Amino acid sequence: MTRVYIPYFCIGVSYFFWKYIIVQTDIAKFFSFIFPVSFWIYGNIEGMWYIDIILAFYLIFPFLYKCIDSKKSKSITILFIVLAVWMNVFLYYYDRVYYELIAIGISKVPLLVFGIYVGKCSYEKMKIKWKNLLLVSIMWFSAYIFVPKEFMWYTWLCDIRSVLGCLYLVIILDLIKKKYINDILSFFGVITLELYLLHLFIGDVLSTYHVWENNMLRYCITIVLSVIIACFFSGIYRKKLRK
Repeated sequence: MTRVYIPYFCIGVSYFFWKYIIVQTDIAKFFSFIFPVSFWIYGNIEGMWYIDIILAFYLIFPFLYKCIDSKKSKSITILFIVLAVWMNVFLYYYDRVYYELIAIGISKVPLLVFGIYVGKCSYEKMKIKWKNLLLVSIMWFSAYIFVPKEFMWYTWLCDIRSVLGCLYLVIILDLIKKKYINDILSFFGVITLELYLLHLFIGDVLSTYHVWENNMLRYCITIVLSVIIACFFSGIYRKKLRK
């Protein structure tokens, strides 16, 4: 939990303070949105859904991992993914307004389950089979073409696209066997949360004060500043945690 709370309260709350106290002078909004459960009430506020979902995943992760880390891991993984999908479908038809409010987060539960299974396979040195990956890719592409963007399943198709991209990247990196590439990716993996929060904060500041009207240039500056500050910030508080 500390891994999430420290970056959130240092960066996320600072962002809300600037946005709702300094710029909008709306104290009520500030106190309504700073708590990490606000997503379940108000939905995605300034991109901060990520924090609430991470905290929720932290709570259910031990249970899911204990169930999946067994001899019947594949069957249990499929079962949990089906249950997660049906949970989304049920909420969608039971209260569509509320579902659309939190869909950006709750729709990621099947990915969490699949991610735990992939982590287990990686730990056990299991290889990704090209034939299976190609078959899934063809099935995904067929569905992606015909499913309307307005349909709720389209969100999962976009998520599956990201997963497939990551799996292909894993295979390519395994074939290349360049340690420095893995080191770079591992480094950015460590500061992912800080990067996410900072790019929201810095991007909004630059946009609000009309710094660099060119959107592409502003986005590039946002990324560069986010990486620099994330490295500095992450280095400081990790040293404090080790003491």
